[in-house]
Amino acid sequence: MTANFRLWAVLVLVVACGFALRTHKALQIENYPHDDQISYLAASGKLDDYVRFMPVDGQLRVAPAAEWQAFARADNGLGPVQSVREISQSLQQQDIHPPLYFVWLRGVVSVLPDLSPVTGWFSNALFYLATAFLLFLVARRLLRNPLAAVLATGIWCSGVAAIETSIVARHYEILAFFTLASTLYLLRLLDTGKAGLLALLGYGVIAMLGFLANYQFLYHLGALSLVILLAEYRRPARVLLFAAVTLLALGAALALYPALLQQSTEVAGWSPAVTWPDLQFRIKNTLEEVLKFCVIGSLLLIFVVAKRRDALRQLDQRLWTLLVINLLGVAGVYLAFIAPRHAMGDRYLAAFWPFLSMALAAALFTVWQNKWWRVVVILLILAPALAYLKKPFKHPAPPEEIQAAPVVIADFADRGVWPSIFLHLKPEQATVAGSQAALLAQPAWIDTLAAAGGGMYCSAAGLNGNSQAQQQQVLDLLGETFTVEPVRSKNRGIRFFRLRSKS
Repeated sequence: MTANFRLWAVLVLVVACGFALRTHKALQIENYPHDDQISYLAASGKLDDYVRFMPVDGQLRVAPAAEWQAFARADNGLGPVQSVREISQSLQQQDIHPPLYFVWLRGVVSVLPDLSPVTGWFSNALFYLATAFLLFLVARRLLRNPLAAVLATGIWCSGVAAIETSIVARHYEILAFFTLASTLYLLRLLDTGKAGLLALLGYGVIAMLGFLANYQFLYHLGALSLVILLAEYRRPARVLLFAAVTLLALGAALALYPALLQQSTEVAGWSPAVTWPDLQFRIKNTLEEVLKFCVIGSLLLIFVVAKRRDALRQLDQRLWTLLVINLLGVAGVYLAFIAPRHAMGDRYLAAFWPFLSMALAAALFTVWQNKWWRVVVILLILAPALAYLKKPFKHPAPPEEIQAAPVVIADFADRGVWPSIFLHLKPEQATVAGSQAALLAQPAWIDTLAAAGGGMYCSAAGLNGNSQAQQQQVLDLLGETFTVEPVRSKNRGIRFFRLRSKS
């Protein structure tokens, strides 16, 4: 068995281990996270239709579950061009993200028998595999050591933040893929000195697709542009050529999806007020998210930087450029209060984790020659992932008995909450959805419930316009006609009540 064969065998084992970790965790998912629900509505091309169907201004929407469920299913018979147009137009009206991932997600959903909480992982599985092998190829070039490249791949494959990113139906795994694909492509162009028209066209296409997958790809384009400048500054014509290709790629992306400009303006307009406590939280959150990605690696990297800087001097300096600029891009808009308070960590740093994994692997490799240290390092890298497998998922399913309820009442219809209920219902089940104020103002729905002999009330007191006081008023109203019994649920945001007729 040759050394090269052993290297690839270990790499395949590492990637397979990451695949198994993700599959195991994905199979534990009981319900659709908030953003996943929006993703499926976007992929169906009906996100805008859903928002228009939602009850507003004191309205109630009485409809069978099938009518709501139809919003998560794409219409059959549409051609590829029509499907892309439908998705793009819907996103343009109701979302701030580019369409490429949602087009891919629509294709994935179309070949699966049913939509389920595991669909998000199915949509990302191929990108995970491709990203893992791209990471190895990029790391081998930047770390100049195949074993260190395997270690970097292992750190990323078993990183909890990377696992969380893989198993949700969002566009961050595809961002990591295009980040590494563009990096490897550019490094090969620079290292071989070949930058012909066809090669530059390939770079432009990858840049365009990356931007259409996630607008955060702009940060990485900034990092790549700096890499080009540092490598080719003595040949300004070549730098200008790369700059022209990059600008043309962005222009082509905007031509295909002009709403990106409008949506960028909308994001900037959401900036909350700057407060000192919130700034402290954001600084603390940024540092914690970066350091906890791989604790043992982070600690050793800090030690190596402080005490053994010479061990890192042999690394390709382009790694530090890619690492720092990608982090500054995300952290910059976060600390500048452009991004919302929650927009730091796991998926938001998807383009940064691969480069951090390479830097951590370089630090860990300083002790790799010691057999016992090697064992300890591997165990400490795997430990958080194994502990994460036992951690309960944050999005529990509604109680199973909800499927036996002839009528389901919900005091919400939000696009990131209500689908997590109605997607678990039978198509023929009746539903009444609207705010608590609407339920109290239009009590005629009580007759529908009475005619069915009862049902289930789902209440989210913390959602827009709702409150604990109004929730109690609805329960008191129901108590006049029905026996109201709380139903145990692990869901902390929604309470469930069984309704049985007193007569």
